[in-house]
Amino acid sequence: MVMANLEAGGIRKTLDEKREKARVLHFNGADGRSVCKEISLAVDETIFQLFEADIDSFDGALVALGGYGRGLLNPFSDVDLLFLLKNGGSAPPASILTALWDIGLKVGHSSRSIRDTIAVGRADLTARTSMVESRFLCGNRELYEDFHKKYLREVIRKGSGAFIVAKKEEMEIRHATHGEVVRLTEPDIKESPGGLRDLHTAWWAIRSKITINSLSELAELGAVSQKAVDSVTSAHSFLLRLRNALHFNVNKLEDVLIQPLQPAIGRGEGFEGSDNEVAAELMKKYYSQAYVISNFTSDVVDFAYNYKRIKFWRPIRTDRDGLFSDGEKLHAKSFPTGEYESSLTLLLRIAGRLSKENLSLSPNLRRSLEKLSAEAPPKLFEGKEAGQCLMGILKLHNSAKALEAFRDVGIIDRFIPEFIAINGLSQFDMFHRYSTDEHTLTAIKKLEGIAAGFAPVSSLLVDILRTQPDLEVVKLALLLHDLGKRAEDHHAVEKDHRTPIILKRLGLSSLGGAVGFLVREHLLMSLVAQHHDFLRPETLKRFCRKVRNRDRLRRLYLLTYSDISAVGPGVWSDWKNKLLVDLYLRAEQFFIKGDAIFRSDDEQLMALTLKVIKQPGLAVSEEEVQDFIARAPENYTRNAYPERVAEDALFAQKLESGSVALRFQQNPGDLTGNLTIAGTERLGFFSVVAGALAAERMGIVEAQIHTFKDHMALDTITVHGKNLTMLSDDRSLERFRQELLAFLNGEKDFIDLVSGRTRYMRKENRAGVAYTEPEAFVLNHLFENLSVIETRAQDRIGLLYDITRILAKMKLSIASAKIYTQGPRATNVFYVTTENEKKIEDKERQKEIVEALISAIKSPAGED
Repeated sequence: MVMANLEAGGIRKTLDEKREKARVLHFNGADGRSVCKEISLAVDETIFQLFEADIDSFDGALVALGGYGRGLLNPFSDVDLLFLLKNGGSAPPASILTALWDIGLKVGHSSRSIRDTIAVGRADLTARTSMVESRFLCGNRELYEDFHKKYLREVIRKGSGAFIVAKKEEMEIRHATHGEVVRLTEPDIKESPGGLRDLHTAWWAIRSKITINSLSELAELGAVSQKAVDSVTSAHSFLLRLRNALHFNVNKLEDVLIQPLQPAIGRGEGFEGSDNEVAAELMKKYYSQAYVISNFTSDVVDFAYNYKRIKFWRPIRTDRDGLFSDGEKLHAKSFPTGEYESSLTLLLRIAGRLSKENLSLSPNLRRSLEKLSAEAPPKLFEGKEAGQCLMGILKLHNSAKALEAFRDVGIIDRFIPEFIAINGLSQFDMFHRYSTDEHTLTAIKKLEGIAAGFAPVSSLLVDILRTQPDLEVVKLALLLHDLGKRAEDHHAVEKDHRTPIILKRLGLSSLGGAVGFLVREHLLMSLVAQHHDFLRPETLKRFCRKVRNRDRLRRLYLLTYSDISAVGPGVWSDWKNKLLVDLYLRAEQFFIKGDAIFRSDDEQLMALTLKVIKQPGLAVSEEEVQDFIARAPENYTRNAYPERVAEDALFAQKLESGSVALRFQQNPGDLTGNLTIAGTERLGFFSVVAGALAAERMGIVEAQIHTFKDHMALDTITVHGKNLTMLSDDRSLERFRQELLAFLNGEKDFIDLVSGRTRYMRKENRAGVAYTEPEAFVLNHLFENLSVIETRAQDRIGLLYDITRILAKMKLSIASAKIYTQGPRATNVFYVTTENEKKIEDKERQKEIVEALISAIKSPAGED
């Protein structure tokens, strides 16, 4: 046995010393390839030592596969081994594997004969690629050489075209799973587009056609230039260094470059400044290197697929500009980079073909455009003709395809030099998934997706888009809307000085009013819909005063959807869709009818009563309807629909004295639902409901709180969470009703439940994430008879309960609430009055409320 001859502790100590040497090399600035080779060599020497001690028990060959086969191991990567057996030969020595595990290596292994290995390689795509980069370690070299020769002939060279197609499809699926674009705020260095796996795919593809041992041999074949090889070699080493840094920082296998680690890793790369500035510089460098790998992979895979491929001859049909397509990429026979006068016309035609035919740039056309971007004089991209060219691109139905290509080659930066500052700028708000420039282009893509039928939006928004005569104006605003962002900013909140300058430079000053408004107010509709109670006249009037007219409202609605949905996958929801629809319709009615939509006089109440009575299948009498409406508060009748009033009047009859009644309706296509609660109004009623929901791991999105004249509370609460199904089930809903009643009557105490959930959720937060201090404000200038209390804090289970129990303790009555969560941050807005139904006027009282709220946020219920 090997351990009889060698002492495990000594072997592990030696290996640890060698790996520590690699760590020191890394932190002293060594490139990624050098460190990975050092680690791989250390493992090699350990395996040699173990194998030599047990050499008599195995007559096969020990082979390194995958990353270890390439001789490039990151600090905590798996060690993949193949024990290659002679047909009928002895089994692999278990003692070697045991020893490797004992010294702390994570080993993946298989034991097969040559015949079995070839069969597996033919049948399994993953196994086939891992064995493409096999490397002999020790044992029977003749057996390994025989395997290598047969595997090359019978697996790698057979069906290479189908293999390349399969790897391309696999890459597309992997990209879709890991982000689809290069410029992610938290990329997977191995699996995301432009990551290490892309380069591996290029290598596997070309090796399936040609026997080469280095990327430089590709340049000799004419597949790529030597400059491209040098660039991708440097990019590869940089990504390996980043992966090393990740492993060393978390002391385990980790491939996702999460934001909390970016400042430390960035400082290790020599960047200086604040944490955000350092992280931003790190990510800019990452994006540039990943972009090199992404382009290189695309070029090499295409070259490999077409290498010596027999195709039916057909003439190349070029258009008048010398452009032609192979069905996937746009090529140029020649590119007149010296004839700058005609370049804008050619750019527009290139954009048209990219957009209409959904093409990508070929390598030669990409290089030509890069040259044009670098060498053309500034005047080419200024003035009326440049503005017309840009607007012509934006008028294309699939302009995002052309804009993305032009962003990558630097053309957008020439039209709009201010775009350079956000190009590759990562965002540090914990909810944006893409860099700022990528978010911008994704927003335009989302806008164009509405007409294509890809957007999960209301029919109202679809109709608006299809009848919008100047959609390119909205696209231009999207292109400019985030130019004010910087690494230290949560958002571009300063006054917009850029847009007028840009429009003047491009001869587009006539669009200043429309585009300037959209850029300046691009957050307005989102904030009002999600943060404010726009059913209140004062809120809606303020919104409409800023918007001014229906044309602006239409454009703002289109832009708001595009901006929200471009934040990242899953951010857009049916609930946000509904909020924007409701706000749009209310604002549109205001522009048509003015203050008439807010009137709540006797005539209007009578009209509402008549509409309710005419409802088909009405299960309550006319007298009961009249009584219900007479008792209802103004904020209920002002915004009531006849169908809803009929349902609520019947629902209220179910309420027994001292009890509560519940009704739940799931919102289709969304993880939200509307929970209607009727009960006897008492101070802190909403806080108890919030706590009961928190105990069931459900949160509140919005609350409309109505107190009737007989002290009946009729609250409609929009809830979200994975446990919503329990509210859809009659038995579970009744159980929740009984539990809520027990809480309201003081028969149960749910503080332990809520605080327990809070502790559990805190453990789930990723280590190292930094949050800003909680904030609370009391605002009195927005309404005549209401104070607005706003809190901002890290979200957690039980947060809303902790806030609302303080409001109840301070004897404040909640009229309505808006609950908004974005990433790890929750913004809660409450419309409140004092016991005397007044605003909170006293400054000392305001200060006391703010201090109590901050204390409650920091010290959840049940904690000191």
